[in-house]
Amino acid sequence: MISIEEQPKIKMNLIKSQTLLLVGSSGLVGGKLRETLLDTLDATNTLITANRNEIKSFSAKNSSKCRHIHIYLNATKRKEWVYVLDKFKPNTIILVSNCRHFYQLNNAISETNIDAQKLRLIIIGTTGVFSPNQKYSMVYKEIELLLNMSNFKNFVLLRPSLIFGTSSDKNIHKVINFIKYLKFIPLLPNGNGTIQPVYYLDVVEAIINSIKNKKIKGFYNITGNDCISYTEMYQIIFFSMRLKPRFIKLPRNIAILLASLCEFIFKDQAIITIEKVNRLIENKCFSNKDSVSIGLYNPTSFVKGIKSQIESMNIN
Repeated sequence: MISIEEQPKIKMNLIKSQTLLLVGSSGLVGGKLRETLLDTLDATNTLITANRNEIKSFSAKNSSKCRHIHIYLNATKRKEWVYVLDKFKPNTIILVSNCRHFYQLNNAISETNIDAQKLRLIIIGTTGVFSPNQKYSMVYKEIELLLNMSNFKNFVLLRPSLIFGTSSDKNIHKVINFIKYLKFIPLLPNGNGTIQPVYYLDVVEAIINSIKNKKIKGFYNITGNDCISYTEMYQIIFFSMRLKPRFIKLPRNIAILLASLCEFIFKDQAIITIEKVNRLIENKCFSNKDSVSIGLYNPTSFVKGIKSQIESMNIN
């Protein structure tokens, strides 16, 4: 994967006279998607970016041709959805913030003059919907069922696996920093569970292609190029950092105790959590054949992606 700075411009000439509402425009995927849309949409389009956090230096680049409006939106509030939908009347909604926000969007749409059947809706879900842990997966199953039964007929729900790629990702950058400072990684409770991490630019590419091609509809897995074990993933990270892999194997009861301690001390920044320990034995590899075959994206190998991330974090 070429570096972020060398990413080719994505041609958006197929998008004309559209009003796009991007909800969740400041995170890892949403932030890059925002930049890409601002760089590539032409003057016939309007891009509305929305989140509930203040962005200090948030402005369109000088090269941006499209009309750009940034708004505050608490996507957990139905009334705020109603206000935004009525005021801007978007043709396309890209819901990146959290798929749970679909509950309030679905409730709000009936209170507006917008025809949900004609609205293009792109939602970022998760492969967590396939987890055998019912407590974890149930909400995602409910959302997918609700979406399928709703008046939104022109929708795409993309299911990314574990997203990685910069210091802003939720998990892998913590592993990299842990290895950087301590030169080892705990194996909890074993490293035989499988995982298929997806590079964040691949997720952005899938969203862009979903915007461009309205014939793409339904549910699609957006997973990485490689299905690997946790041990293999850690080894690749060690080697990419030019370090010899060092593991400390811990029994399950010690792993749970350590996870509890990490959660208590580090809160949201904990590299180890009880939920993660419990899900380490799961198979988290899911086919992306359908997504790749229709040209949604071209998966990046974990080796290339992690090297790019380590370089961007100035580790070596």
